[in-house]
Amino acid sequence: MDVKIVSIRTGTYPGEGLGLQAPVLREDFVGFIPINDQSSENLANVILQRCDELNLDMTKCVGQGYDGAANMAGHLSGVQTRIRENYSKARYIHCASHRLNLTLSNVMSVPAISNCLGVVSQVVNLFRNHSNANKFFKKLSKKVNRQ
Repeated sequence: MDVKIVSIRTGTYPGEGLGLQAPVLREDFVGFIPINDQSSENLANVILQRCDELNLDMTKCVGQGYDGAANMAGHLSGVQTRIRENYSKARYIHCASHRLNLTLSNVMSVPAISNCLGVVSQVVNLFRNHSNANKFFKKLSKKVNRQ
């Protein structure tokens, strides 16, 4: 397997708009690995061992993204710190999906937002579960898009 970059969560390209070609970024699932010891030392070792098994060149790793748990994100001895000790280019970013999930969990305690999202969910289910409503929605969407 010839992998050029091990992990990228987000990226920009300084040549955008100048006629230069932007790089193509790819992220692949590499498997489920049973974990018995959730210490940052063990988790970092498991991650690095899996990367080694896949023949990934960790010197080209430019990013790591985890949740904000201390054993993962800790700046003194978290997984991200342990990996950066050997691979300094592997910058840590808090996983955007995890951050979004935390935010949504918190805003659901606001009654107005919870009620609004409940109504939206019911409307989606109406169109998803009833073929007549679904047909009507598609017909209306086409009509609106033509205008």
